Amino acid sequence: MADANSNASSDPLADVPRTVDDGELLGVDATGVPIYYDENDDRAFEALQSGGEWTVGEEQTNADLDDVVAEISRLTGWDELSELGEQALEA
Repeated sequence: MADANSNASSDPLADVPRTVDDGELLGVDATGVPIYYDENDDRAFEALQSGGEWTVGEEQTNADLDDVVAEISRLTGWDELSELGEQALEA
């Protein structure tokens, strides 16, 4: 019999917050790092968890949303995209 929580652990977006420091979740890259995008500053950044808190990690790039999604697709790929990331990929 399958574990009732087996789907939760297979969804990389399930364990990360939707927003960090004015950035909205784009997705989780192929290395397992959550990537956020701040539309006000046109910047993408990694988020790091420390002591139960999520904070801004390394800045990925300053570019338009579509360019950020395409660049990460090219460099590392995505494990899972959020709705925002999917919309940018389709644009």
